[in-house]
Amino acid sequence: MKTNLGLTLALVVLATSSAGAKDVTLEPFISIVGGMGFETIQARPGDDREDRGYTVALSRLGIRAYLGRHVYVESEFEVNAGPHGTSMWEGQAALQVRNQLIRLDYGGFYMDVGRMTDPSSLDYFSMHVLDQLLTDTFTRNPLLAGGFNRGLGVLARYELIDGLTVGFTVNWANPTSTTASLVVGGTYPPFSRFYFAAHQQVGRDASKFPADEYDIVIMTPSITYEHKYVEAQAAVQIFRVDTNRSSSEDQPIDGLNMRVGAKAKLLDGALRLFGNFAFVQNEVVDKDDGSRLSGEVFNGLSVTTGVDFDYLDKNGVGVQYALVRDQQGFGTRTTSHYINVGTTWWLTDTTAVGARASVLVNCEEPDTRGCPEKDGLRTYFTTVRTIF
Repeated sequence: MKTNLGLTLALVVLATSSAGAKDVTLEPFISIVGGMGFETIQARPGDDREDRGYTVALSRLGIRAYLGRHVYVESEFEVNAGPHGTSMWEGQAALQVRNQLIRLDYGGFYMDVGRMTDPSSLDYFSMHVLDQLLTDTFTRNPLLAGGFNRGLGVLARYELIDGLTVGFTVNWANPTSTTASLVVGGTYPPFSRFYFAAHQQVGRDASKFPADEYDIVIMTPSITYEHKYVEAQAAVQIFRVDTNRSSSEDQPIDGLNMRVGAKAKLLDGALRLFGNFAFVQNEVVDKDDGSRLSGEVFNGLSVTTGVDFDYLDKNGVGVQYALVRDQQGFGTRTTSHYINVGTTWWLTDTTAVGARASVLVNCEEPDTRGCPEKDGLRTYFTTVRTIF
């Protein structure tokens, strides 16, 4: 898909300047990231992958519109960098659809419809590892494992008292319509996870749509709290997966993902400590018959913790650690460790230089003797980003 960033931005600015309706405000926004990365491989015996260096480029652009006092709309797209810059070539790009929503806002109550993000599903994270906008392996994977939910749905939130908000979100569509479906664990032959059964059809079918026989419904009650010194959130993502909408004979996959998180803000917000915890449990289909349950249970654990320190205005350093652990029944337990150490220096109010060292260690434990073999990555990033 071809995209012309300059033309798109010009059209947004033109729309802003020509908007003359009363109580209508248009706000274009854009983020651009460029830089370099160098990756080294921690390989298992027989793994011949080589270290590599590469350049990074990604951007996001969109528009927010306030239509009077009670209606807000948002449209956002991303020109994604892809692994090692694989999605960009000769002006072509992997263009991803992000938030596309309408919000009705009345006092302390608001409702989003369309493609939206559940704010209670976003883990607390270090602001100084944000150099690639949470799209790289080291920051994106832990977010998805914890249940980050952006997708087609309806979200309602109400502020009970100052800072304390309750919410309820419903997502009901194809599994590829929401990022939260990635928490559904366990093998789905011949795929390693259920999500890929629907996703594998993308690009193969003439329509470019994912396989249509799959369906997922996710219901998420949540509560969040924001204060000058502390923030906290809790949510339960309750899901049911229908593996074949063409038949009533298949057994659905039921499960839930419990999430909690907290952040403390000290020294007038210059020092921030945070932690997140998520635990998912769901049924697993039989390896020989995808329409029947096997009786096994998948258990997944995600833990993230870290600290930020702003030593001068927004300039600072941050450290973030995440653990993601999966196990199906009494089978092999897989554990991944993600470590990020980053620093940010803001040249202006909108442009920052960032540097980050990231480590990923994967370990498969077939029994209680621990991890016989490990593999992983070490990557060093230097970037410049502009956000306005």
